[in-house]
Amino acid sequence: MSRRNLEGVDITDCVFKQGNRYALTTQTLTADITLSGDAPPLVILDANGAARNVRLPPNPQRGDYYIILNPAAGAFALTVQTNAGAALSPAVTVAQSKAALVFWTGTAWKAMVGA
Repeated sequence: MSRRNLEGVDITDCVFKQGNRYALTTQTLTADITLSGDAPPLVILDANGAARNVRLPPNPQRGDYYIILNPAAGAFALTVQTNAGAALSPAVTVAQSKAALVFWTGTAWKAMVGA
C-alpha cells in the first residue's frame, strides 16, 4: 500500500516514465490577475490586447514555482509581481510568445525568462 500524503520527502535519481503531466490552466485575461496558492505550475495567460500584471500568490513555500507562458497575438507583455504588486528583482516581463520560470527561494522570487 502506498501513501499519498508524505511531506518533506527527498527523491533522488528518479526517472519519470509515461503519464508524467503538468497540471495547467489557460486564461485569456481581461484585467490583471493574482495567482492563487493552489494554481497549477503551468500557467498560460493570454494578455489579450493590453499589457497585464501577474501577481504571485501570498505565503509561498520554498520550492514553489510557476511556468508562465504568454501566447498573446500582439506585442503585449505580462509583468510578474509579488502579491503586494511590487516588481521582482530583477524585474520580470514575459513578452509575446515567451515564457518565464518563476520560483520562490525561501527568501525571494527569482526567474529565468525565455530569450
